[in-house]
Amino acid sequence: MPGGGLVEREAELALLDDAVQNVLRTGSGRVVLIEGESGIGKTALMQAAADRAAAHGLTVSAASGTLLERDYGYGVVRQLLERRVRRLPTAARARLLAGAAAPAGLVLDAPAVEPGAEAAAVRHALYWVLDGLTDAGPLALVVDDAHWSDAESLRWLSHVARRLNGVPVLLVLAVRDGDRLTDPSALDDVRRLPFVQRVRPAPLTSAGVAELARCVDVDLSGKGALTQTILDVTGGNPFYVEELVVAAAEAGGGAGELGADEVVRSGGQHLAGHVVARIGAIGDDAGRLAAAVAVLGTAELRTAAAVAALPTDRAAAAADRLRESRVLGRDRSLCFAHDVVRLAVLSDVAPAARAALHKRAARALDEDPATADAAALHLLHAEPDGDPRVVTVLRAAADRAMRRASPEQQHRLLR
Repeated sequence: MPGGGLVEREAELALLDDAVQNVLRTGSGRVVLIEGESGIGKTALMQAAADRAAAHGLTVSAASGTLLERDYGYGVVRQLLERRVRRLPTAARARLLAGAAAPAGLVLDAPAVEPGAEAAAVRHALYWVLDGLTDAGPLALVVDDAHWSDAESLRWLSHVARRLNGVPVLLVLAVRDGDRLTDPSALDDVRRLPFVQRVRPAPLTSAGVAELARCVDVDLSGKGALTQTILDVTGGNPFYVEELVVAAAEAGGGAGELGADEVVRSGGQHLAGHVVARIGAIGDDAGRLAAAVAVLGTAELRTAAAVAALPTDRAAAAADRLRESRVLGRDRSLCFAHDVVRLAVLSDVAPAARAALHKRAARALDEDPATADAAALHLLHAEPDGDPRVVTVLRAAADRAMRRASPEQQHRLLR
């Protein structure tokens, strides 16, 4: 949320600061678990955790679970560790992956590693890789949308959380209420640890609603009844407050005035429609690109343009317009400003069209060996059409899953 994601979050920020300082002071790890409903501000707190850790000298590795990749064995682990390991000089990488850490090479695609290790051995080997990486200094592992993590990664995060004594790692996980996890017991194990600090961001107060409105250039001064109505309709959820204020301001004819009380009183259930309408008003290219990014989750411009069937220059212009309209985030790679927005866009795409986009995404990603596994996951959401190439891609991905000691993913791909 632009500027407003940390309204009335002083206590949560103080706790994050304390966790960072504890890691630096004691040389032992800390675990922070941020839980709450969609839109309550977990992602904003995750970004704050990453920023604070980096400002105090911790090396930050960030990852995010996604609905698409929850079937991708060790996907979140690879987001956290793979790039750091690959960037090491050859000799340092060989030392890191030696001895008890050797089976981790199955997940991190290290050369000269034979398949066949048990999943528990791979999990512990990845822990030793993490421990070895702290030789260069303390680390922060920040995992957003952990409720969408693959089962193997959830089990590894639980494994790590129980073994941080004497290991300078800050582990921060964000989990959304009510989502089905790939392995609920792994997260329950983390919750039960006595030293885990659990954070549950509270809804905004009426003062917080007014402050958040000011962040998007809307003045609620002297409009106590309207402020209370917004609070009642949204339940104080920061994302819905911001979207509702913007929707009402636009309906009222300007960003500085709230002249359309009926928009506010219509309730948060219409916010998804407002987001889709905002994209439609930008133009057809924006709609096609938004649908492509909704299917991809996060994407480079070239890939999203291919899936949207747009020339790259038109896709770039549409991306800029979507960023200006707060639909996409400000990152160079394309991703939505909030997952609620992505789900609204995705729900507006007809099932047959969505399946076709997944097939097109698979074709675009299969061209690069680095994204071949992602291509296979997209094929799981595409309609069967007798294409023999699909069998080849899925069997190759299943073979890689077997080599990574990820039998659950292997079985899904082969089925």
